[in-house]
Amino acid sequence: MKGKDLMIANLACCTPEHTVQQAAEMMVRHDCGEIAIVETVENLKPIGVITDRDIAWRVVATGKSPTQTSVHDAMLSHL
Repeated sequence: MKGKDLMIANLACCTPEHTVQQAAEMMVRHDCGEIAIVETVENLKPIGVITDRDIAWRVVATGKSPTQTSVHDAMLSHL
């Protein structure tokens, strides 16, 4: 089996500048609980992840607005 056989086409990802709400909407659309964070949409270099738990703990539970909070402020530490 080759690496390309294991790769996922159309991987759900966003940039640190996306809002937490946009990341959550992607999770719903892709039926997943984790989204890869990439440096830019042009180069797709992975720099971290954001999970539904990150959103619940770092945004919702602390009273921050998902529409005003960037993914950068809620994502799991950089890779």
